[in-house]
Amino acid sequence: MSTTTRDMDEEPEHQRAGTTPPEGMLVDALEATRSMLADTFRDHSLKASFSWSIGGRAVSEIGGRLIEDFALDAIAASVKRFEGSTFDRIDVEIPTSGRTVEDFALAFQRGSSRLDFLVDVKGHNELRTGSRPNLASIRKCLALYSEPLASTEIIIFFCRYLPNIKPGERSRTLTLQIMDDSFRELCIFPLRWLSRSNLDVGNIGAGGQLLLARENQVQLELRTRTEFVALLQLLQQKLPRLPLR
Repeated sequence: MSTTTRDMDEEPEHQRAGTTPPEGMLVDALEATRSMLADTFRDHSLKASFSWSIGGRAVSEIGGRLIEDFALDAIAASVKRFEGSTFDRIDVEIPTSGRTVEDFALAFQRGSSRLDFLVDVKGHNELRTGSRPNLASIRKCLALYSEPLASTEIIIFFCRYLPNIKPGERSRTLTLQIMDDSFRELCIFPLRWLSRSNLDVGNIGAGGQLLLARENQVQLELRTRTEFVALLQLLQQKLPRLPLR
């Protein structure tokens, strides 16, 4: 196991390889990822202190970032403990830029086959609804999934947490209780499997942005890469046209 960093402009090795992993490797890697993330958050509680009392609105703004930062700090140790169980090698790659699709990447090696997960961490405050978090740039997704034989997947880690600070309350100490459901299949899944009812689009950036809708009713559909590209193109057509100047 190795941990490396990569600049946004550096071409990842998995994009140069372009080979298809054996059938079943994706399922095994998903199960391993769920187990490793559950191990990473094994005490299921994160704590932070502040020099002032923060309110419930601030919790939702920073909760996801705290979960993301903790995952980046602790995931390598969990990967090391799981390496050798179902895969010959598992590497962790931490981007040095905040503009990449992933918060961290996992590279699974089994024999001569390799599968890469671009893991995007999304925190969800269980005391709030209707947040519609950004998932990924449609343009970047089209570039990634247009190659049907590629071995790279965007993986969503939808981490549900229950904060100690409720709406209308304030405190200098923030505790995030990570929910057990966060490590099951409806919270750790390939982006291309997310159901149509959970996908919305926003006219953000070049080509639009995928948004997570109905975050408390997540459903999955086992799409192929080709089917996902067709859906992305359909969603992109629904974006409102900006007026000409």
